[in-house]
Amino acid sequence: TVTGYENIPKDNFVFVCNHQENYDIIIWMPIFKELPIIFIGKEALVKAPVIGKWVELLGNVPISRFADRSAAESIITGIKRYKSGLPMGIFPEGRRSFSNEMIEFKPGALKLATKPKADILIGTLYDVSTVFKKFPWKRYDIRAHIHPVMKYEEYQELNTIELADKIKK
Repeated sequence: TVTGYENIPKDNFVFVCNHQENYDIIIWMPIFKELPIIFIGKEALVKAPVIGKWVELLGNVPISRFADRSAAESIITGIKRYKSGLPMGIFPEGRRSFSNEMIEFKPGALKLATKPKADILIGTLYDVSTVFKKFPWKRYDIRAHIHPVMKYEEYQELNTIELADKIKK
């Protein structure tokens, strides 16, 4: 169930969302079917058999969770792609929460939006972590909500720590 479709802007933006499971990107892709949104995602997905090539062909930017320099380079690549006109997505929690409770955001992830002065579209996923936890092939109801866009002017005075807190709330 998706709510907030009307909040998806026509102009370029950076998409920020909570992170529950490895397949969160697969949930968001059809919601943004009119836009070629690409994500910054963990490096292991690109190296995974079968889906790795698909993830790479879609233009997703791999990010390493271990090397700060490598992570910064991934954010820079994302900024370049944003500036070229592609909406970018990132999960600022940095890892999966496995629940509807959000974990702390990594403020550095928000540099993807603050450096190019991008508008931020915020999404929230609910109940994704319940999928495949019960009887297989059971129908599951997950919810996705798209919040109103946060214009750059609304957050330009905030540092990334304050912005992370505001987005999380």
